[in-house]
Amino acid sequence: MSYCVNCGVELDKSAKACALCNATVINPFDDENVETAPKPYSDKIFIPSSASRRYIAFILSVVLLIPNIVCSVTNLLIPTYGLWAIYVNATSLLCFILFILPFLFHKVYPYLVLFLDTASVTLYIYFFYAMYNERNWFLLLAMPMVLSLGIIIACFLTWVRKKKRDWPYILIFVLSDIAIYSVITEFLFHFYYKTDHLFQYSIIIVVSCLSLIAFFLFVAKNKRFRAWLAKRLFV
Repeated sequence: MSYCVNCGVELDKSAKACALCNATVINPFDDENVETAPKPYSDKIFIPSSASRRYIAFILSVVLLIPNIVCSVTNLLIPTYGLWAIYVNATSLLCFILFILPFLFHKVYPYLVLFLDTASVTLYIYFFYAMYNERNWFLLLAMPMVLSLGIIIACFLTWVRKKKRDWPYILIFVLSDIAIYSVITEFLFHFYYKTDHLFQYSIIIVVSCLSLIAFFLFVAKNKRFRAWLAKRLFV
């Protein structure tokens, strides 16, 4: 067993320096295999990914909580303008569900996250509808728009998760979803506001998406051009 020549601390065989005074360890009588002996401690600090994710969620939650406390206390002390702090609280709750809650999961569950996001956005819009109660725009316009967007995103997740997809086909699918959603949105606006012309605005988006889809179909079929484009765009 070796000891430090400077402070006398007992040293491990694999030690290259004293753990107490950092003096260099030189022992000419050591075997050749001493260098390959395992170290008594690890050089790297391992932090589980779940712990780091929860730490990020905790920090973001505290940052989000502070303005809510300040606004709520201010609203209670100065109630002249009504309960305006409730809007801040509702918006903060929506941000927590959308951006912070996924960090608390040990494993990412896309469909569960999508369901929570869709439900939270729907309830958030209903909150404003219940506060003002202006016409029946929630059931006829807002809720169908949110639910249709959720269904489109769910279809995209199902298609992507089945097998590995090349990036041109992913872009083609996204552009197709944008075109479909634009048509659905304008149809809902037409049905709600009783406009004269149907699809007069969504046709611009559809034509633009179809042009880009044609381009990316060419990219997907031409391997040489796709490789050149991927190199240029760092895809």
